[in-house]
Amino acid sequence: MPAYRYKALDRQNQLTQGWLTAADPRELETQLRQLGLRLIRVQRRYGHFPAPVKTRELIVVFLVLEQMSRAGVPLLDALASLRDSLDGTLRGVLTSVVAQVLGGQPLSQALAQHPAVFDPVCLNLIRAGEASGELAEIFHQLAAALKWQDELTAHTRNLLLYPALVAVIVLAISGFLLLYLVPQLAGVIRSLGQTLPWSTRILLVLSQALSQFWYLPPLLLLIAAAAARTYLHRNPAGLDQLDALKLRLWLIGSIWQKIILARVANSFALLYAAGISILDALALCRDLAGNRLIAAGLEQVRQSVASGQPLTDSFQQAQLFPPLIIQMVRVGEITGNLDQAWRNVSYFYQREITSSVQRLQILLEPALTVLLGLLLGWIMLAVLLPIYDVVSQVRLQ
Repeated sequence: MPAYRYKALDRQNQLTQGWLTAADPRELETQLRQLGLRLIRVQRRYGHFPAPVKTRELIVVFLVLEQMSRAGVPLLDALASLRDSLDGTLRGVLTSVVAQVLGGQPLSQALAQHPAVFDPVCLNLIRAGEASGELAEIFHQLAAALKWQDELTAHTRNLLLYPALVAVIVLAISGFLLLYLVPQLAGVIRSLGQTLPWSTRILLVLSQALSQFWYLPPLLLLIAAAAARTYLHRNPAGLDQLDALKLRLWLIGSIWQKIILARVANSFALLYAAGISILDALALCRDLAGNRLIAAGLEQVRQSVASGQPLTDSFQQAQLFPPLIIQMVRVGEITGNLDQAWRNVSYFYQREITSSVQRLQILLEPALTVLLGLLLGWIMLAVLLPIYDVVSQVRLQ
């Protein structure tokens, strides 16, 4: 449905504005009237993409809903109060949700109209909470899961941020030296009349080539990225190979795999504890895995379970999942406490991810610093070596 930007007056004649999705302006006016708002201006937003909702904003939403639900506040009043305390994209989302709940839709169905904000795991948990009458507990579990997910995202960001930052610094300094400093010294070096060392000759050639064809490196990167995107679009098997390669990358591949499996384990534990069947939980975890290889493994497990195989045997037959998962699943099946087994998997992986990222940062910081020092040392040596040779010959004479 199209998105509309509106301005309206509330019951106290205070101006409020936001955006809503509706079939047409008349339906938008009906939604606002149900919310106690009087429409004064509407504008359709073509190609409108609201700012993404941050995970921390959703954590606040579910924490507030949990507290209000436990205090006995009706859901509609809780949603309306929460909507009035927010701004930005999330305010518009909750305005739409309140209007749809007022129209008789259940909360899960109203939230499903915003798939960019609420993922299938969240929707299925809320649907299960509506069926069991335990929405307050579901809100608590969602808030805890989002906190955990936010920490996991921070680990992922830390894993990639420092190497990327150092790489940018190395490229910037190297570019400055080759484009600005070396060309200024090139004439002086050549005027010495000495046979230049191979390191100096390589440096001068690189500097000259980069000065004349500076646009080629970014152009080649763009062409390579476009070619890779076209190839992957036309060859879906290439996406499978790419996702498999991500899990085998040196240093970060194993951490990346643990991050994905931790997210899958945490989601499965939440879904199973809420009463979602094993088959449905596996299907939802498959869709949120974010890696085609692991998603294919989860689908294989789901099909094996659907054919009557025990869950532990299904994971063993997939030959993709680490022993920790198989051991915990076996314990969960024996004790009848499968959701706790998956929580244990998530807990152990989170600990390993934290320690692995910290170790990697400890190793990368000196390694990248040494790399930067070697690069700068080579450039300075290539520049100063011919000058040193001339000075040495003058002293001998």
